[in-house]
Amino acid sequence: FEPSGSEMTPPEQLLQGHVIGALGKICLSDATLAKKSVNLFLRELSCTPSPVLRNNVLVVLSDLCVRYTSLIDPHMPMVAMCLRDSNDVVRQHALVLITRLLCTDYVKWKGPLFFRYLVALVDDSPI
Repeated sequence: FEPSGSEMTPPEQLLQGHVIGALGKICLSDATLAKKSVNLFLRELSCTPSPVLRNNVLVVLSDLCVRYTSLIDPHMPMVAMCLRDSNDVVRQHALVLITRLLCTDYVKWKGPLFFRYLVALVDDSPI
């Protein structure tokens, strides 16, 4: 995810976004590194103010969920929190990624995921 022309992001945030993506791709081929890195991704998802980073972390966690479902599944409530993100693009991307995981049976309807998903469906955002 890179911002549109109207939103300028500092180069450091763009670089961090690419680093998150690259680390995520490396984690896809190394289960031990994935296990060690999941908490890093979750911390960035919950703490970073940058929508670029949050969006890239969402993509990484979605890919890791496909590859290592049992590693990410316990953390799906935190991923589902992105359905209430302050940034419209992050909310929309979270909805698309979670829908894909639900449709392919990598994630099940349990816990707060169902309710957050319903709230996201009635979001009146222009995106």
